[in-house]
Amino acid sequence: LHPHLAAAAPAADGGVRTASFAVCRNPAVPACLLELDFITCPVGEESLQQPGQRERVARAVLAGLRDWLTR
Repeated sequence: LHPHLAAAAPAADGGVRTASFAVCRNPAVPACLLELDFITCPVGEESLQQPGQRERVARAVLAGLRDWLTR
């Protein structure tokens, strides 16, 4: 998912990190947490207000999931 989202987002790429968040801890199905914007990043907030950018992000998530499912 990361390469696709990094290419679609106008904000700086924060990379991939791991943590023991409840949503990702011992899930019954594969899981990940995507943070598409941060309160400290006004560029990201402004871009996600645009329908075209939301579409690009959605398509990036879809492409990343397709890549993951076909590996």
